[in-house]
Amino acid sequence: MAHRGRCPPLKKRRNATILLYLAAGALAAAFILVPPTAYGQLQVRKDPAGTVHLPGLSDPFAGSKLAYPIFAVSATILAVGILYWKKWLPAALSDVIRRILCYEVSRRLASAIIAAALAVYSGYVASDFYGKEEGDLENVISNTEGFVEGLSGHVASLRVVKYFLLYLSLYGFGNIGVIPFLSGVALLVLIYLFTASVAKRRLAGLVAFFALLQSPLYLRFDTSPTYDYAWITFYLLSLYLLTTKRGRYFSPVAFVLSLFSKPLTAAYIPMVLFFIWRAEMPHRDKLALAVPYGLMLFALSAAAVFAGREEIVLLSPNAGLLTGMISTLPIYLGAEYLFWLSLLPVYCGLFLLGLKRTTYGQSMLFLFGGTLASYYILEGFTNISSQPYRFVPLVVVAAIGLGALLSHRFENIPKSVFYRSVHVAVAALTAPPAFLALAYVIFPTQMTAVINQLARAAGSLVR
Repeated sequence: MAHRGRCPPLKKRRNATILLYLAAGALAAAFILVPPTAYGQLQVRKDPAGTVHLPGLSDPFAGSKLAYPIFAVSATILAVGILYWKKWLPAALSDVIRRILCYEVSRRLASAIIAAALAVYSGYVASDFYGKEEGDLENVISNTEGFVEGLSGHVASLRVVKYFLLYLSLYGFGNIGVIPFLSGVALLVLIYLFTASVAKRRLAGLVAFFALLQSPLYLRFDTSPTYDYAWITFYLLSLYLLTTKRGRYFSPVAFVLSLFSKPLTAAYIPMVLFFIWRAEMPHRDKLALAVPYGLMLFALSAAAVFAGREEIVLLSPNAGLLTGMISTLPIYLGAEYLFWLSLLPVYCGLFLLGLKRTTYGQSMLFLFGGTLASYYILEGFTNISSQPYRFVPLVVVAAIGLGALLSHRFENIPKSVFYRSVHVAVAALTAPPAFLALAYVIFPTQMTAVINQLARAAGSLVR
C-alpha cells in the first residue's frame, strides 16, 4: 500500500544549465558503451600461503571484471535520478518511480515475509552445523570444554562471552553449532529492526534483510563456532537500542557483551559515539550514554599501552604495507557483487540523505564510511591481520545503507552552517576509503602503481 502523509510531493527545481546535464549524459553513455573486454579480469588473489599476487604492471588495461557493471549501474542510477529530479521523465515512468519510493508494507506482511525467509534459510543450513567450518574446530571445542576450569584465561583474552555461549550450546543443546546459528538468525532479525527504525520504513528493513541474506560472506560463516556472529549481533543490538526510548540505556551493556565476544569491536566505538551525538534524544540522555562509551575507549587505549601492547602500532609506512591494506578488500570481498555494484550509489545516496537532513542521515554515512576506514587503519597501521570473517560487519552496514536509501524525509532538523559543516567533514573523512576501495577494485594495476609510489615517498619522508 502507498505510504500516506510521509512521502512529500516532488517539488519543482530551478532549471540548471542544459550543457552540464548533456555532459553528464554523454559521460554516462561513454561508460555504458565501453566494451567490457577493455577492463580485463580481476587478477588480485591470495594463495594458500597467504601471499598476495597482484596483476603485472605492464598491462595498462588490467582491471576488474566488475568495472563495466559498476560503471553501467552507477551511470544508469545517476541518469535516472537526475531525470526524475528534474521532472524530465515521462509522466508514466515518474509515477511508477514515485509509487515505488512511497510504497510501504504492513507490519503483518513484513513479519510474514521475514518468518518465511527464515524458515527456508533455517531448513537449508541447520542440517549440518559443521559443513562450512573453516577454523580449528577441535581447538575451539577443547577451549569450550575447559571453559569453567580456564575461566581466568578466557577473561584475560576478552572472549569470555564467546566461550560462555559456545559452552551453553555444547552442553545445553548437545551441539556446539546451535547458538552460533541462532546468532546469525538474530543478526538477520536485528538488521531488519535497526534499518526499519532509522529509515522509518519497514520496506527499507526488508531490503537490508535480504541484502545480508544473499551475501556469500555471511553465508560462509553463518554456522561456524570458530567465527561466530555473536560479537556482530551484540554490536548491532547496541546501535538498535539507541533508537528506542526505553532500551537506549542498555546499549552500553550490549556493547560490552560484544566487546567480550570479540575485542575487535573496540574499533567501532567512534561510530557509536557519533551515532549518539546525532541521535534524536535529549541532551541529558546523550551525555549519559556517551560517558560509558568514552570510558570504554579510554580504558581500552590505556590497557593497550600499559600492558605492553604498544608494538601493535606501526609508524613507518612502506609499499608492501599500504598495498596490502588496499588490496585486502577485493581479495576477501571478491564475490560480494551486490556490495561493489551498490557501493557508489549507497555512499552518494547517504550523502544526499544527510544533506537533506534525513533522520540519521549523517549517522548512516559515518557508520558506513567509518567501518570501511577502520579496516584500512587496522590493516595498514597495526599488526592485526585481516581475516575474511572480520569483514562481515562491513557487509552488514552496507546492507543497512542500501536499505536506508529508502528513508522518508524529516525536516525537523534546522538548517545551520554547523550542520552542513559537520556533514562536509564526515564526507571528507569517509569518502577516501570508499572511493579508494572502488578504484582499486576497478583498476587494481594502476592503483597498485600509484600506491607503491606514494608509499615510497611517505617512507622517505619518515626516514
